[in-house]
Amino acid sequence: MPEALPVTPSVPNYTVGVVLDDRAYVLGMRWDSRDSAWYLDVMDEDEDPIRMGIKVVLDAALGRDCTDPRFPQGIITASDTSNQDLEATIDDMGARVGLFYYTVDEFRAMFEE
Repeated sequence: MPEALPVTPSVPNYTVGVVLDDRAYVLGMRWDSRDSAWYLDVMDEDEDPIRMGIKVVLDAALGRDCTDPRFPQGIITASDTSNQDLEATIDDMGARVGLFYYTVDEFRAMFEE
């Protein structure tokens, strides 16, 4: 079962601490009104950048191009929980659209079924 990451609707810029695979991270969420899109920053527990400015797109493996070994080993993805397949607006992230973390084993199991 993927872990729902804590995201807050209608707040355009914030950070939140999470633990993924027994490692502490700080996630930053930023709304870009010019692009009408959310961006994700992934930092270590001291808020040193690991991968910044990841555009949040539905059903993509966010940060998959990151080569920093500190980046979480699993998959971070955004999903439209209403099945409307609409990207998140400023008010939708954390409401209609959620961020989820799949461990490597959870992700593999999805394809074995």
